[in-house]
Amino acid sequence: MAVYALVVGINQYLGNVPNLGGCHYDASRMANVLQQRFQVKSEQLKLLLSEAATKVAIIAGFQQHLAKAK
Repeated sequence: MAVYALVVGINQYLGNVPNLGGCHYDASRMANVLQQRFQVKSEQLKLLLSEAATKVAIIAGFQQHLAKAK
């Protein structure tokens, strides 16, 4: 059974939303764990950090990347 993952880490937000610390680190570590411990291949893993983690990119990740997990 293949595992597909969409991992998102956002530290800084726009507007009045408080920023967070460590989300990049947590998301990167989770992606690493998935690859190292569970042998998830890089093409089965999509990592979106900060500016790359837009609403459009996250929705596309669900629609395009996770759709491969049929």
